[in-house]
Amino acid sequence: MTKTKEQIKREDLTYSMLRKVIIRADFTPMLDLDAMVTDINSKEWFQGKFNNFERRLYQVRNDDPKVRNLDEAKELEGQVVKRFDDCNIAPERNVSLDIGNEFAVLEIRCDDKYTKIDDYLDLMTDVVHHIISKDEYVKLERIAIRKTDGMEFEDGGQADEVFEYFDQKVVQEGDQFRLRSYTDSFLYGKRSVLVHYNRTVRVTDGDPVLLMFLLDVDAFLDRSFIKNRRPDREEIRTILYERLNKTCFDLFKLGVKEKFLNDNLKKND
Repeated sequence: MTKTKEQIKREDLTYSMLRKVIIRADFTPMLDLDAMVTDINSKEWFQGKFNNFERRLYQVRNDDPKVRNLDEAKELEGQVVKRFDDCNIAPERNVSLDIGNEFAVLEIRCDDKYTKIDDYLDLMTDVVHHIISKDEYVKLERIAIRKTDGMEFEDGGQADEVFEYFDQKVVQEGDQFRLRSYTDSFLYGKRSVLVHYNRTVRVTDGDPVLLMFLLDVDAFLDRSFIKNRRPDREEIRTILYERLNKTCFDLFKLGVKEKFLNDNLKKND
């Protein structure tokens, strides 16, 4: 039975084209980063999640949600970051958690073993709640989930069977084509979530040369949309699960064809 996009839920799908997920919270400065990280590392809900810990300096990357604000990105550059990696959350191990004086970032680099986000949302719920509740001066400035989905094709016309909103004519006829990007920034009224929604197609290096199509959804709340800047655990969980994550999936569905979604439904549906 064919379903509409509105009827399809994430758990209905058998296929994921996710490349990367970033869950990020930004705060007013902590009083003592070292003490905060030591305390988090001692908690039962955190123990056993990661095998490695190191100190490093923060470097702004193109896939960082903060990079859209260059002034803030420059302020973060070079800050001390405490990194946990070699993750034990099954089945995905290619995950890192960075905690800095003003932010916490969980980055998931997805492969075909990635199944769902729930365990990572639960971990970030606990981390964000602990930081806010442990330091009475810390307030939540911004919280976000950013998801990048993508597929590669030898012929741009093939992407027309999967994606919406790409100009296939440009891809097919442009002999020197290298990159095309479309970006919308808006308030998603259904859940009152701010969104940067980017669709990109670019030429990859290699043989054969491929066209990579990417959907990049950055769903977030900044301080103007966070009524309680010191939320409790349940409120943080609701923001991550019910507002940000569901918005990301809604916009993923908006960016792909309904037939593609139905072709990848679980067989018992």
